Amino acid sequence: MGGVGVIVNRRAGKKTLLGGTTAQRLGALLGPADRLWQTDDPEQLPGVMEQFLQQGLGVLAIGGGDGSNHLVLSALLAACPPERLPRVAFLCGGTHNAHAASLGIRGRPVGLLRRLLQRLDSGRYLPVLRRIILRVEDGRRVHHGFSMATGFMYRFYRELLDHGGDSPLRVLGRLLGWSGDLLFGGGQVEQLFAGEPLHLSISGRALRWPEANGLACSSMEALGMGFRPFPLAGRYQDRFQVAASRVRARELLRIIGAFWKGREVHHPDIVVTTADDVLLQAEQPQGYVLDGELYQGGRRLHVSAGPRLALVRL
Repeated sequence: MGGVGVIVNRRAGKKTLLGGTTAQRLGALLGPADRLWQTDDPEQLPGVMEQFLQQGLGVLAIGGGDGSNHLVLSALLAACPPERLPRVAFLCGGTHNAHAASLGIRGRPVGLLRRLLQRLDSGRYLPVLRRIILRVEDGRRVHHGFSMATGFMYRFYRELLDHGGDSPLRVLGRLLGWSGDLLFGGGQVEQLFAGEPLHLSISGRALRWPEANGLACSSMEALGMGFRPFPLAGRYQDRFQVAASRVRARELLRIIGAFWKGREVHHPDIVVTTADDVLLQAEQPQGYVLDGELYQGGRRLHVSAGPRLALVRL
């Protein structure tokens, strides 16, 4: 299998579109055996993926951030059997590039693509890291991604988007605002951390809590802004990290530094482990965030270990 197929999400980076000049510069680097696609809508991806597979390209390079990676790889896995999966290269360019950061990748799309092509053209070994991608089934859809969260983590992210976006500066401002809210009563933040009755099973073992307020699953260590809450995410070939919570807001604020620095956390109201299968069943439909994209699912949320992808370390 040869050639590189580049898929550019022209809406990556929110206000700073990745199309236009950047896409032209990416295209100018490609050789006759390579191909570039620009997309504006996820509905275009199945057709693009069909063309990619028909041409037998050996590397799928994604221009965009975490959300673009999730959408493109979901389309790939819907169309391609595991034994035929190409190598995948993250070219960054989105608002959040935590997947790339987890692999030690830094740079901009043009420079990263140039580096990839130079290695391929020279015949040098192309280093890869193999990571599980999560398979998420929510009762309404089946798709794939690297980091999923529900409960207060989902509400946190939805609140950010409702108040102007999820740029690092806005995230920091919102965190400071919530810290102040806690100091003066904490009513708003406590609502975000409200628990709900649910049944949670981790690798077939029930977590016997009457209620919980958060669940996160990840096969990538980082979330952005230097925040690395999943130190176990890439440790095993067949499992991902799971964090279940019933912790109160004030308690989380006290220990959040450990999450930020990637330390393992030990707290009676937080379960941190690894698993190949997680099943959440609730009384109400569950909203969740998957690689920065918000979704509304049903009352049953099933997260399992999907295929192991060969991710190029540029």
